[in-house]
Amino acid sequence: MEIGVFKEGNYHVLEFGFSEGIAPELVVSPGHQDIYAPTLFDGHEEPDPMRIHSGNAYPVGYPIMAMVNGPGVQKVNLIEAELKDEIGAAVPFLINSPDKDDHLDTEVILMPTKPLQLDMTYQARVKLTATMKDGTIRQFDKNWSFRTEPKVGLGVLKLHKDAVSYAIQQANFGLNHSHTVTFGLSDDNYKLDMISFPMKQNPRL
Repeated sequence: MEIGVFKEGNYHVLEFGFSEGIAPELVVSPGHQDIYAPTLFDGHEEPDPMRIHSGNAYPVGYPIMAMVNGPGVQKVNLIEAELKDEIGAAVPFLINSPDKDDHLDTEVILMPTKPLQLDMTYQARVKLTATMKDGTIRQFDKNWSFRTEPKVGLGVLKLHKDAVSYAIQQANFGLNHSHTVTFGLSDDNYKLDMISFPMKQNPRL
């Protein structure tokens, strides 16, 4: 719900769960009932999260992130994690966690080994503990669902170019598989959920 944003040239960095709030809470991305989660991730991060996974290569599925955010949180430890598609099949993933990745402290990253399927509802679950600065340990457990974009690149475009309708569609459609495509017979572009894409072939009467 709260983010910090930094822009440098063509690059944007967004940190979710930016506010510490009044109590520790588990924040996840993609968020619950997100309807345009990207399907793949091809790197371009520093440090490279794939550096600890020899034998694996890009592209992978879009990273699923979970972070315990709030005052007094020192480090998290992942206990369990799972990702399933809408028919209940388990999706394999790589894990970046503070015990393996020296650039993480209060967050974990789950990277599906292959790009996610288009227009698919996924069920995710993470269970972790957080060590507080006073030495106490708190447990967090979250189940949530999100749906992937119906076309590669649509999720990013919706977030960057169409934030208002993104929010409206999320509220109206939830996790229902409903999309709108519009085009004119003289157009060389079509619109998928209000975002324009070039046609591979012009329409004919």
